[in-house]
Amino acid sequence: MVDLTPFRMILLHGVYYVCALAALVFANASPAGASHFRYGHYSWVQKGGNSIEVTVQNAFRRDGYGIYCVDAATLTHKSCSPPPPGFPFDGFPQVGDVVIEAIGASRLNWGDGSPTVGSPFGPLLYLVTSIDPLNNWWFGLAIDPLSLPIIDTTISHTYAAPGDYTFFTETCCRLGFVGGISEHINNPDGRYRIEAVANIGSTNSSPVTTLPPIVRCPKNGLCTFRIPAVDPNGDPLHFRLSTSAEAAGLGTFIQPGTPFAPSAAVIDPLSGLYVWDTTGASLATCGPPPCPALKTFYSTQVTIEDLTSKVAVDFLLQLVDSDPNPPLITAPLTKPPVCNTTQVVSVGNTRTFDVVALDPDQSDIVTLNVTGLPPGATMFPALPRAGNPVSSTFTWTPNASQVGLYIANFVASSSSGGFASCPTTIEVTNQPIPPQPDPNPPPVVNPDVRTQGFWKRQCESPHPSGEHANLPNYVDSVNNALTFIDVNDVVNLCDRLHPNPQQDKCEQAESQFMALLLNVASGLVSYRNCVDDPTLGATTVGDAARFIDGLLFRTSRTPEECTEAQAIADLINSNKTLVPCP
Repeated sequence: MVDLTPFRMILLHGVYYVCALAALVFANASPAGASHFRYGHYSWVQKGGNSIEVTVQNAFRRDGYGIYCVDAATLTHKSCSPPPPGFPFDGFPQVGDVVIEAIGASRLNWGDGSPTVGSPFGPLLYLVTSIDPLNNWWFGLAIDPLSLPIIDTTISHTYAAPGDYTFFTETCCRLGFVGGISEHINNPDGRYRIEAVANIGSTNSSPVTTLPPIVRCPKNGLCTFRIPAVDPNGDPLHFRLSTSAEAAGLGTFIQPGTPFAPSAAVIDPLSGLYVWDTTGASLATCGPPPCPALKTFYSTQVTIEDLTSKVAVDFLLQLVDSDPNPPLITAPLTKPPVCNTTQVVSVGNTRTFDVVALDPDQSDIVTLNVTGLPPGATMFPALPRAGNPVSSTFTWTPNASQVGLYIANFVASSSSGGFASCPTTIEVTNQPIPPQPDPNPPPVVNPDVRTQGFWKRQCESPHPSGEHANLPNYVDSVNNALTFIDVNDVVNLCDRLHPNPQQDKCEQAESQFMALLLNVASGLVSYRNCVDDPTLGATTVGDAARFIDGLLFRTSRTPEECTEAQAIADLINSNKTLVPCP
């Protein structure tokens, strides 16, 4: 029997209970604000005939849902799960919890007059896939109530006839004003609507995206980031800012811009590049001193269209002090890139990759997190996780029901206000995947490296040996090894190699480092080859390269650091410190 005691007022007196709870939460608000909605995006795929399968992504205020965790098997109230080891217990939803969206009483409307979708408790149930205790949100996927007690995070529906239908949720409320903590400038406590148009009876499926609930933008500066999106049919995509009716339904919605900022946010219709000049934008107000620094938020919604359908993504912008040296997200030095790539995995096989976040300012602390993690995928160690650098490993073995496209968006936030995003598309296929080259080949048994002078000569054109013609083949490998700078073509690579003598110690060190990376790219040595250098201790070429990368391309480097980096690279390039591995 379903225990409805803790939720009876939700079902019988929905409006009264939500208002009463809102008053309680406002009285005990935490840093991210008082109202509950943070993020939304809904996508859909065809399932044959007039049927579709919908994925509902939302993020809500975490400290409002401590009393709404339930046991999916028994459909009874339970305490939220304890955190992973090393994290403090706070009683709020953790990754893996099932939560009733009781504050907004969210239900999915199919747009065809059929009953709306909720759960045995009334509102939708969600599986929590990510949390951010510091910024006070949980991110989850709505559960199909017909699947319970099994948790299915896709919701199916069959329409009576072909046609275009708009399905949606619409309720209240967006982030509001929280005295002494934060202020939502353009749509405080407003209604929110997340909608999508489905082409029933066609072969089309919708675009897919994922963003973090909160994207940081510099105060009085230019905020730019790309909306990551993929289309399962390969259709060209079009991006635009949503209208007020699309983003708020019966309410009103104002995109970032007038009357709160001199410049309006814009988005490139083809690339999805979101741009907003925040110069002069209104900031959170503060009472008489002493007064804490308040967090400033703006809400925005983007509509993504393919040839016949559309989806929306609704999220928050937080204005922060500019960080001149923001964090970066990368793969480990010996592994291929992850950001802005497509990771393909076949059903029943396991896909694993590592994600590393770091900041050039060694004193900064970087927090790594993720949204859009597919159901069943894990990150180890658990996210969010802080450090500098900080890393975690993605692992997922999809099943046959999970064929399709997913976007996992990895995010790094620094203690100085910096922000970086790393969207990664994950394609699940039911076809076998051809064997791929080993991204981490074994060490070269007898490394035969070339000196800095050899690689400098390859930049001379024409060169009698013609070996310089191979340099374009090595550019990607060199660029992937560099964390803080880009080397995108042969011209840029040769500039770093400095074919002409230079007196600058740091430029000489850069030249030696480029030669080291070219030795690896050309296969003359492996990152896994061992090095015996008194400066480093017993280590590998990969460890040495990462150490040099950190010395040379920090925001401030000393001549002594450059000399040290040059010496380490020179000894490897001269085959003086390469030794057999134990």
